[in-house]
Amino acid sequence: MKTHTVSTRDEPLHSLRLEAYTEDKRANWDAFVADHPFAGQGHISANFALAQSHHSARNRSLMVYGQEGALLGILPLFEVQTRVLRAIPCRELKSGVEFPAGPLIKEGIASRRQADVLDALSAGAAQLAKIRGIDRIVIGYPNIVGERVSIAHFGYLPLKQYGYQESNKVYYYLELHPGEEELFKALKENCRRNIRAAISAGARVRMLQDRGEWMDCYTHSLETFAEADLTWTQEDMAIVWDEFIAPGHASAVAVTFRKQIASVVVFIHVNRAGYYWIGFNRKPYLVQGANHYALWEAILQCKAKKLAVFEVGSKSFEGEKLKGISEFKERFGGSPAYALSGVLELKPVKRHLLELADLGVTRVSPYFRRTLARFQRNRRAAGETRAQMSAGATAAIR
Repeated sequence: MKTHTVSTRDEPLHSLRLEAYTEDKRANWDAFVADHPFAGQGHISANFALAQSHHSARNRSLMVYGQEGALLGILPLFEVQTRVLRAIPCRELKSGVEFPAGPLIKEGIASRRQADVLDALSAGAAQLAKIRGIDRIVIGYPNIVGERVSIAHFGYLPLKQYGYQESNKVYYYLELHPGEEELFKALKENCRRNIRAAISAGARVRMLQDRGEWMDCYTHSLETFAEADLTWTQEDMAIVWDEFIAPGHASAVAVTFRKQIASVVVFIHVNRAGYYWIGFNRKPYLVQGANHYALWEAILQCKAKKLAVFEVGSKSFEGEKLKGISEFKERFGGSPAYALSGVLELKPVKRHLLELADLGVTRVSPYFRRTLARFQRNRRAAGETRAQMSAGATAAIR
């Protein structure tokens, strides 16, 4: 994306400069995020490498500068391609693929100037979407802004004025100001029981300090997420350590039993908020309650860091595996709240047709899904056969 000059509504001499993020701007980006009281986990630049590795996303983030050269606002953006009905491509621009991260605008400047920066970021995203042939833009704000949930901080979706429609998700969060005993009492009974069981059995908890030990947890990732197709690769694991844990953006808690790691939890801490991110468990389980014990320790670590709020995670309403994970999070007694998110449909006719098709396939014709899956398997098999034939022909020519 080229550099563009955007004039403010009433002060044409005080123009804004919109630029695409490039790696040479990383230090400037990092300094802006580090100094901002409302920055969330999705704003840190560590997300850029993970977005490419774990989500096959292309970084399209935007930065707005004032005429004097000061950075006034940023918007993480990633281009991703998904498939509807497993076959029809849908291109999206998303403000976060691992974590939500909406527009972040410099504090302390005039409210009118802040509005101009938001105008520039919104216009830049729309222009980029047009150039890239994007179907929809999805912008989700951090679940916790400062020390409050996003809907309490903003009151409503700030992007509604640009045509975005709310698409909020539900998250659970804990306030960390109560004492440890009070927090423990707030846990669901089965959660307290599992923590006590792990401790009584001799499980121990400690922080992971060694990169090699973290990388060894790759097998636990396979055991935990293989069925849900959410597996972390070794490259992903390396990025989590090198970009998040080693620089101090995140920490890893391990529960051990008989000198073996039974469960690992990674949590992020940005400003005064903590976030439950990753949970790996060894299977078959070494000791009952290890995963509960690990997350409980993560909560206590956040409290020790003087954080005000801990986000336990999102509530899922679809998919048995994801609903099971959601139920696990609910045991920690968090309060549910909406996290603000907005969607701008750029090709509404296509979207409506896809929604109708998906509704029909889901409710009317399970046979169609099976037929489509069989067709895709046959197509892959045919492709493999052609590749083998081609390799054989090449070998014969040589």
